[in-house]
Amino acid sequence: MKNQNFIRNGQTLVETVFTIAVAGLLLAGLVFGVIYFTKAARSARYRAWATNLGQEKLEALRSLRSNSSENFWQIASGVVVPPADFDESLTTPAEFLRETAFSEYQDLAAGTRKVKATVTLTWRDSGAEKSLEVSTYFTD
Repeated sequence: MKNQNFIRNGQTLVETVFTIAVAGLLLAGLVFGVIYFTKAARSARYRAWATNLGQEKLEALRSLRSNSSENFWQIASGVVVPPADFDESLTTPAEFLRETAFSEYQDLAAGTRKVKATVTLTWRDSGAEKSLEVSTYFTD
């Protein structure tokens, strides 16, 4: 009789250790899952933010083309150096750097011009440098 209680107590101890081990593994998986999805959400938020900042710059270029067409085309063709604030560093949690480049400038026909504008945004996320390009073509 005494021997059966001893065996039963040993089984209870093994069951308890096993339950604690399983609970620890589940908890560790949950913690790693929360960390992974938090980083993924932050990366998605930064990428969306970068896309919006790129679109904002393209809208500013559209406005410049509409309001000061010759100035826009002189900058786009490289005849005039863009103003100092043309590319900027934006202080946000991700510290975005926004750079604008023009390429593929063409005089197509009588008075028609075409240029590709590319806005490149770079930022650091989780210790790695990320970048995103937003492009469009302008014609007059």
